[in-house]
Amino acid sequence: MWRSSTAHRPSLTSRRRTDRLHVRLRETGRARACPVLSSLKGVEMNDTSESMQQCISNCLECHRICTETVAHLLHGGGHHSEAKHLIALLDCAQMCALCADFMARRSPHLPHISPECAEICNACAALCEEHVDADGQMRRCAEACRRCAASCAAMGDLSA
Repeated sequence: MWRSSTAHRPSLTSRRRTDRLHVRLRETGRARACPVLSSLKGVEMNDTSESMQQCISNCLECHRICTETVAHLLHGGGHHSEAKHLIALLDCAQMCALCADFMARRSPHLPHISPECAEICNACAALCEEHVDADGQMRRCAEACRRCAASCAAMGDLSA
């Protein structure tokens, strides 16, 4: 039960479930292994097209990498943690998660969400490409954003 006087903290069981989910997604590289997405509105991921499955996978990967990059920057991983870049990373991560959700439930709003996701991902990738770092986190983030942008742009074209 939610109590306003205490901060919400995920339970250990919830964190373990989330960790298992991330492991399955990484191992398979496929979003259909995601029990959260496959249970949305009773839609099975196997019912989606191969291109949509790949786009969902790209969105989830981009969300993960952008979130990791924010943490990387906040924990001293670079000198380029200006607000503009952090906001772009957080916007990209959130939009990718939203787009994956919309695809999973076959939302009628997908035709205008996918192109917007592609635009935000491309903007984030451009900022990441401006900042080269020794450990390659910015490069990995830019690559994930570009992959996601390409698949979301194609998904927007297909669903229009």
